Amino acid sequence: RRNPYVGYCQGMNFILHFIMTMGFEDEECFWLLFTLIEEIVPLGYYTNMSGVAVDIKILQIILGLLHPTLSKKLLSL
Repeated sequence: RRNPYVGYCQGMNFILHFIMTMGFEDEECFWLLFTLIEEIVPLGYYTNMSGVAVDIKILQIILGLLHPTLSKKLLSL
């Protein structure tokens, strides 16, 4: 196990799939995912989900500004 603080997170497969469709070799995909998860994204993003909560709030604000009707509909669900 590379990093005991980083476990599997549902959704990593979608990130890796996106990287793979860009034409990288398997090893390049691994190292790109490694760099993204262990060096770019802050640790708290996936250990206590604080980063996810912040990103969701930012998305709500931007969506409210750009598409207020859709934003209200999503918030009502």
